[in-house]
Amino acid sequence: PRSTCTCGAAVSELPDVFAVSMLWRADMIRLSLRQARFAGRVQRSGLRMSHSKATPLSAMPRQGLYDPELERDSCGVGLVAHLKKQQDRMIVTDATEMLFRMSHRGGCGCDASSGDGAGMLLGMPEGFMRRVAKEDCGAVLPSLGNFAAGNIFLEKEDELAEAAKAVLNRNLKKAGFTVLGWRTVPVDNSMIGQAALDTEPRIEQVIVENTKKIANDAFERKLYKVRALTQNELAETGKHPSFYVCSLSSQTITYKGQLTPEQVAEYYVDLQQKDLESHMALVHSRFSTNTFPSWDRAQPNRMMCHNGEINTLLGNINWQIARERNLALEGEDRFFLNDEDKVEFLTSTVDKEDAKVCDTRDLWDPENTHRLVNVCDLRSPQEFEDTVNSAFSDSANLDAVMELLVRSGKPSIEALMMLVPEAYEMKAADRPKVQDFYRYYEGLHEPWDGPALLVFCDGVTVGAKLDRNGLRPARYMRTKKGLVAFMSETGVLDIDEDDEVLERGRLGPGEMVAVNLRDHKFGKNWDLKEKVASRFPYGEWIERHAVMRPLTPYPEEAKGAQFDIPLNGAADPQAMNSMIRTQTLFGWGAEDVDLQLASMANTGKEATFCMGDDAPLAVLSTKPHVLYDYFKQRFAQVTNPAIDPLREGMVMSLKMSLGKKGNSLQPVEENARLLHIDSPVLHEGDMAFIQESAFPSVTLDTTYPIADGPEGLQVAVKRLAEQAVKEVLDGAEILILSDAAILNPENLSKTTFVPPLLAAGAVHHRLIQEGLRMRTSLVSETGQAWSTHHMACLVGFGVSAIHPYLAHQSIRDSVRNQKAKAGAAKVDEQTALANFRKAIDAGLLKILSKMGIGTLSTRTKNKKCFLFYVGALPTKGIAGSLLPTETNVATSASRAAEAEQMRSGMHVPGAFCNYSLLGMCKVGGQSCKPNLVECRVPGCVGSFHHMCQVESIWKTDDLAYLCPIHAAEEHQRAVLR
Repeated sequence: PRSTCTCGAAVSELPDVFAVSMLWRADMIRLSLRQARFAGRVQRSGLRMSHSKATPLSAMPRQGLYDPELERDSCGVGLVAHLKKQQDRMIVTDATEMLFRMSHRGGCGCDASSGDGAGMLLGMPEGFMRRVAKEDCGAVLPSLGNFAAGNIFLEKEDELAEAAKAVLNRNLKKAGFTVLGWRTVPVDNSMIGQAALDTEPRIEQVIVENTKKIANDAFERKLYKVRALTQNELAETGKHPSFYVCSLSSQTITYKGQLTPEQVAEYYVDLQQKDLESHMALVHSRFSTNTFPSWDRAQPNRMMCHNGEINTLLGNINWQIARERNLALEGEDRFFLNDEDKVEFLTSTVDKEDAKVCDTRDLWDPENTHRLVNVCDLRSPQEFEDTVNSAFSDSANLDAVMELLVRSGKPSIEALMMLVPEAYEMKAADRPKVQDFYRYYEGLHEPWDGPALLVFCDGVTVGAKLDRNGLRPARYMRTKKGLVAFMSETGVLDIDEDDEVLERGRLGPGEMVAVNLRDHKFGKNWDLKEKVASRFPYGEWIERHAVMRPLTPYPEEAKGAQFDIPLNGAADPQAMNSMIRTQTLFGWGAEDVDLQLASMANTGKEATFCMGDDAPLAVLSTKPHVLYDYFKQRFAQVTNPAIDPLREGMVMSLKMSLGKKGNSLQPVEENARLLHIDSPVLHEGDMAFIQESAFPSVTLDTTYPIADGPEGLQVAVKRLAEQAVKEVLDGAEILILSDAAILNPENLSKTTFVPPLLAAGAVHHRLIQEGLRMRTSLVSETGQAWSTHHMACLVGFGVSAIHPYLAHQSIRDSVRNQKAKAGAAKVDEQTALANFRKAIDAGLLKILSKMGIGTLSTRTKNKKCFLFYVGALPTKGIAGSLLPTETNVATSASRAAEAEQMRSGMHVPGAFCNYSLLGMCKVGGQSCKPNLVECRVPGCVGSFHHMCQVESIWKTDDLAYLCPIHAAEEHQRAVLR
């Protein structure tokens, strides 16, 4: 049947992508209706069903292959403001019209009346608030800036709603504020659809008085802290999933919900009142391409909204979690705002009375008292743990981090420059101060990267910023009467006939514009950035403390006894035997040496393969696999465009920083002390440079005795993680995870090694748990890394640099073998090694580009890795606890351990005349390539469909019916790709 969307067009008349989205959504709704029937089948079949509780604000829980954490969206945004900060009803009218005209940007459900989400953020409407406070609460409001209002989503049950209000009241009173009253926000839900109505929360407004008349910045900081304390306290009870603070501020107020753009002003009766005036309005219309809408996901958020998506979200969340415990300041720089609104210093010679009246932003002025930073007890380290959350949307997480930076004293423009930096190497070449600013922070704060136009407001400054790639449209306009507008497209705002447009423009990649409502000034890109970059002498700090390690030629010979693998096997059969044994020890096969490595060394490019990969998944294969094979690369989907690494390479970067990462909230000289590298691929000279530098480094041995058996892997991993914690506490700023000790002839037949991916994940995860991750960087020195996929996996799981020593030695050996056999090689050793690094770097850029990501520094995981998903890996064993990432197939922990043990058993002394041909790339003697015959397991298709619809995690036991583990027919395993 034909379904009508909010823009009035039938689905069949819309673009194909939109029609497919609508049909997909209808299928998912039908799927939810059949959920009970599936559950019954699951119980009868003996399969395990994954349960996930849905919040009342969200329509769908995690089920089958649907995971709400994988959602994406694309939206419409706009902002209209008066340069002179004059409150006017026309601002609200214009904002409402902008929403109406961006209806095509907003999505809807199959009933056409349930929107994906829309909302409006306004400057505090003083006259309106005075009237409703007196009428509804019997309160007389103080002067503007000395009262705050907040729109709150509550549970519908009276008892739960009153309990949540009591907690918020208590925290406000404890902070020294007076609650003047609560009012029910009047709404008209007669026009919203059934889906939105089913999850509609109770909406009330709290009005708060700044009783002691503290400064506005301090007022906002304390409201921020109160909101965080209340959210955490209610979250711990588990009884208030609907509790959500849309806004709690003395400067702004937000009206939003699971509505269509046309419904916002109709639903909220407040927005229809003629005395509701504002000097600015930020609007957002949400289109969910493959998501389920909810009331809390609607935008604007508390400070910003955007119309794209953050591709690096999981990496950003995980790094934020890692740095949370480092945000509290120590020593003489530490002070806090207590409940008596006095500034007290734990250790300081600064006069307390002078500091008491000091404005927040003065504290960041290098000519004033920049050593005083009001961050320490803005929130306690425990409260920082909930700054970001993987359950939030990308925009909500970005908004939370931006708000943290702003409340710590940074201007919103500086906060966004830190979070969403531009490709400064090329664009800011003639602006050294701006370049120095970005160089300083690129080692301290990873970019939030992805196609997005961000529109923001901190109460004082409003503006817009575009992502580094410029992959979203962004327009701005200002008029003679002082009207300023930012929007995702033209034609959404009319100008009065008696007004005159002074300027129209568009934002380019990484550019921004802003209006300072306090100074009534309109600022453009470079003026804004130059002002921010001039606040501190970043260039001087970098020159004094930063160490740059550019790309350098490879050394002629590997340095260090541990790399003394005999070379030139063509002239020395024993040397060939030694090299093959060493490569086999680390899981190399003939295709890895003859196809992948040879192509990279000779041409500087990865080998080209055909598109059809019909080899079995690692978990279904009977052949040995390295741990990397269990991970598959993600790629950009839906509204998220990929990047062309060849033609758009100027916006991409592989730069990494090694060393202890300082507190990004505190701009001090010591934070510039980092070791910067241009590529994550290191050679022997780079390793020697790192170990001899001023950055304390420690090498951790990842080998363990074969005699310990499969259980030895668990013991070795635990030992490695504990040793890493100890070394970091002792001051190690670089940890080198090395398996090179296995090359010692005495160890060759007695020891094996922890897979480098598992070692990196274990150490990375443990350091995060201990709050030590930002104090050190990880370097992997391994013989089990030779392809771009291997390097990307290591970087994606916590490693900042890799030294693939065996790959380097294999290239040297290959070149010398060619000379011995033919009298000359295709390329010399130096060129071959340089080609290898060039191919790896190009491959890493390709992998990043498939996700629409421009920088490598946002790659690291904690609970999930945003670049990879797991084809199958233990979820309850070793890898399940140390490499917790997304997986659809679960297997036993012992299987991976036994596989490693099996490979270790191959490395006993003996003659090796050739490599194993595992058939991963082509059919061969030991090939695992299948003969393409139909898999005729009875009920295979129906059972597989059932698992896709119901199961979030599959077990290999469940797959045994589809693909018997003991079956000799490898083709059945391949068909199940």
